[in-house]
Amino acid sequence: MGSLTMMTTHRRPPTAVSSRRRVPVIVGALCALLLPGCSVDGQAQSAPPAESLAPRLVSADSFPHGASRVPEPAVAAVIADVAGPSGTVDPSSCRAPGVEAAGAAANVGPDAGSEPGSTPGSGSSDGSRPSTGAMGTGNLTVLIAYAPSGLDAFDDYVSRCGRFATTTAGAGSQITLRALSAPAVGGGTDTRALARTVTTGGPGRAMTYAITTLIAQRDGVRVYVEHRRQGAGADAGQIGAEPEALLRRAAAAAWRDRG
Repeated sequence: MGSLTMMTTHRRPPTAVSSRRRVPVIVGALCALLLPGCSVDGQAQSAPPAESLAPRLVSADSFPHGASRVPEPAVAAVIADVAGPSGTVDPSSCRAPGVEAAGAAANVGPDAGSEPGSTPGSGSSDGSRPSTGAMGTGNLTVLIAYAPSGLDAFDDYVSRCGRFATTTAGAGSQITLRALSAPAVGGGTDTRALARTVTTGGPGRAMTYAITTLIAQRDGVRVYVEHRRQGAGADAGQIGAEPEALLRRAAAAAWRDRG
């Protein structure tokens, strides 16, 4: 009887050990099935970095008068400017549909009104380039970025936010916004066009910008072509030939291998 008691006593611990050994297996299985990227040992696994979209950015020589690549640390500022408005927005619901900074890339160049030796808004002397309608210096910006929402979000944005205000670094601006008829780029790519007028400063010191923004999106990637002009005579509702052609080139570059 004594030996039987000893045998019974020795059988119990292995059962408990076996039970404890199953727990990590179960947790590991749940982690793999339900929580991709989690770790059984408690160390969080970071998500892989977003693939750079720079190889899909339209080249500088595709701009009508050349362009410069925006340094990577400055791309976030371009996003705030082009895909904004940035700063505080009133009402807060009038913040534009956003994009991701990770992987984004941009080029900036002058428009015809900014070409050295030309008169702003005059176009070329031989008439081959139509007037941009600018009454001051202007520039063209192309931004490519990952987008969490589709372009339908812009329809709701414009319908609710025809007029709103922003404050950035202490400077207040009044903004008017309206939708334009967007040029098509083909290939199953969705497009939108917006006219935005931004007036900053008080009477006598106000600075006005006319901003025409053309947008194309496909497969979670969004391309912006912004034409920004300064001066009271500029018309944000006028889509010039240069930004429209640049949009088509930018879309072709962004989705060249995707049909």
